[in-house]
Amino acid sequence: MSPKKEDPLESYGKRVFVYLITLLFDFFNSHASPSNQL
Repeated sequence: MSPKKEDPLESYGKRVFVYLITLLFDFFNSHASPSNQL
């Protein structure tokens, strides 16, 4: 069996996924804090 070649699209997708998760956390943190609601 030949070793699986690293798929650039797959690694790119994972990076974008992590980036979107980080954006979501920042969004919820900024909108859920009571100090920003005033």
